[in-house]
Amino acid sequence: MPRPPRDIDQKRWRRSLVDHLEDYPRQLEALRFSARTFGPDFGLAQLADAFSSDEPELYTRVQAIERALGRLQSYMAAMAEDGTKLAGLVRRATQDREPRAQPAFEALRDAGVITKDICGRIVASQRIRNRLEHDYVKMDAEDLHEAVTQMLKLAPEFLDRFARWVEPHLVGPTPPAR
Repeated sequence: MPRPPRDIDQKRWRRSLVDHLEDYPRQLEALRFSARTFGPDFGLAQLADAFSSDEPELYTRVQAIERALGRLQSYMAAMAEDGTKLAGLVRRATQDREPRAQPAFEALRDAGVITKDICGRIVASQRIRNRLEHDYVKMDAEDLHEAVTQMLKLAPEFLDRFARWVEPHLVGPTPPAR
């Protein structure tokens, strides 16, 4: 039988969750803003031109959207990890070649926090994030466009469901201010 988490761990998870929940809207807005730099409808053609450009001004916009996407995905993963630990949800071990946070997202799915569809889309976006970070030369503008388009829909949906679920778990000893 696993031992219960230590108070200090629970405080750390709560503090991390509060910090991520407070900053999440700003990170989502950064992704939205970065997408708008490629036109009001986030056009694939404009993104593809910048993606393959040797012009630093254009390519820097691509890097900004990649960073905004990666940051938001990292927030979602950290929130899922900390939330499942704080709530005591059972998570399976991570398998080779899968996103590190996949078991946490699956535990949220199994607990009814997120739907099967949302879980699948999050895991797919985490895989793309890993490709962006570790296999960039094999990425193309279409992959990035699809990942950003999906995240713009998925991120608010995840936050709404997750925040409602995690709120009762945030009650406890007040974490120390930073």
